[in-house]
Amino acid sequence: MRKFKFSKKQRILKKREFKKLLTSNNYVSNFFYVDFRKGFASNPKLGITASARFGKSIYRNKFKRRVREIFRQSYHIIPNDLELNVIARKAAKAVSFATLKKELITLFIHTQND
Repeated sequence: MRKFKFSKKQRILKKREFKKLLTSNNYVSNFFYVDFRKGFASNPKLGITASARFGKSIYRNKFKRRVREIFRQSYHIIPNDLELNVIARKAAKAVSFATLKKELITLFIHTQND
């Protein structure tokens, strides 16, 4: 079985990297906002934001685990030069994994065509 990892070079960790994404393109869903930009990275990078306004830590961490898993599973369809920050909305607490995955994959396909 092939192992898929979510390595450190695939993460957006620094404040300045998050700020660069704020001034870029965005995508709005019922469950999340996504700030993204293309052409500035050599491999896909992911940042996840789930603030205390989203809910208790169990909900924030569950959302982040789900988004990381979708990113990891869908790595082969994500454009190589894409950087994105997924920002949770309150409606994401009650959504199923399958619905969240469908929405994120739609975003990945949308960014391929741009």
